[in-house]
Amino acid sequence: MSLVVALVAVLSLLLVGSIVAILLDLLPGLRMPLEWLPIAFAAGAVVVANWGLLQVATLTVIHPAWLVAIATALFLAKSRYIRPRPFSLPSMDRWHILAAGLGLFVAVRLGLGLLASMDDEMGWDGLFIWGLKAKMLMSPEIEYFTDVWLWHTHPDYPLLLPSLEAWTYHWAGFLDLRAVKWVSPLSLAMSSLLVYLGLRHYRGPASSAVFALAVILPTPSVDYNRFAYADLTLGAFFLGVVVYGCQYVRARDRSLLLPMALFLLAAMLTKKEGLLLALAVLTALTVTLLPQGLPHVVQALKTTGAAVLLGFGPWMLLIWIVRPLSYDFVGISLDIMVQAIRRTPEITARLYSELMSWDRWGATWLSWPMALAVFPGRWTRPEVVFVAIVVLLPMALYAVSYGFTTYSSPVAHMNVSLDRLFLHLTPAYLFAAGVGSSPGGQKPILDR
Repeated sequence: MSLVVALVAVLSLLLVGSIVAILLDLLPGLRMPLEWLPIAFAAGAVVVANWGLLQVATLTVIHPAWLVAIATALFLAKSRYIRPRPFSLPSMDRWHILAAGLGLFVAVRLGLGLLASMDDEMGWDGLFIWGLKAKMLMSPEIEYFTDVWLWHTHPDYPLLLPSLEAWTYHWAGFLDLRAVKWVSPLSLAMSSLLVYLGLRHYRGPASSAVFALAVILPTPSVDYNRFAYADLTLGAFFLGVVVYGCQYVRARDRSLLLPMALFLLAAMLTKKEGLLLALAVLTALTVTLLPQGLPHVVQALKTTGAAVLLGFGPWMLLIWIVRPLSYDFVGISLDIMVQAIRRTPEITARLYSELMSWDRWGATWLSWPMALAVFPGRWTRPEVVFVAIVVLLPMALYAVSYGFTTYSSPVAHMNVSLDRLFLHLTPAYLFAAGVGSSPGGQKPILDR
């Protein structure tokens, strides 16, 4: 029964997301049939996150069936004005067959992981940080955000993941903890698919599929896929930002800005770390587009900034009104900054040990340095500079933030959270390694 509920939740989410993507013209000239799927997932997740926020703001319960009905009615009303975008199926040579085989392996592995995870516990974060918010959305109350007894559940975290879980609970009619386990495997599948689709603009099908396969192999990806944690979902959305941002920097096609802004918005609505990721994206866009002319920078920042403000503004307004408690980091002062600087050696040592943990990450974090060593001349291309900034800057910001922790030591804080921070950077890092080691050229490989 839980599998049926999960299937209904996923299909309804993708239906709403597909309709929103079509109505807002978020599908820029699809080159491959599956390219719509990650965009539909992100669009549906953003809609569901705002559905959850609306329930909290109005203290009412709105069944997901109403959203599906409204989206369907809007699609039918606008259907005569919608022109389908053409796409062509790839020729199934031996390399495409190999890529399809690897894709089937990824799908089977994640499917088996989903079945196994249904009997696992939700994990601390799954139960008390995201799970409590999902239960609150079944019966919305403002008091949750200011209850001093719930300060440890991060009431200041955004509501995208809890809204996805509440979306599932509503379809089930009760708190079905097994049914909500679909979120992490689907997010990991979207990451793997996005790596493949993104790299197909730079590489052949077989090598793109190898990088896509690498997304699901690190031990943390396997471990956290069993729990209802937000980091795999954040990783999928951040990867979408990097993929479409990279394509925009390369081709400067305005139609790519809207999907990039959509994924950025979804990332910001998933975890507070999305704000730091947004800062990295805006910095990377500015640095890489400025040599091409200020109008390109203004255009990119205007589109992404407007989308983020329109979508993320309501949540920030709620946070400003209810002032929820937060406890992980202290305020900045001169004494705190001096203390943070003194903590730099132990933070750096713990960071290095995590990156070099072969039993956990394998060769994941070595893939980029190896590509740089083998193909040094390819790392000056604008799209490669973009992915370098947008992936490495968050790592630096995360490391600096541990200097301001409220834990007894930064290492204690890093021991319980660093692998999850790296987890949502892993898909984008592997994509960056694939782009950096690609042949490059002005003509997309799909046209060759």
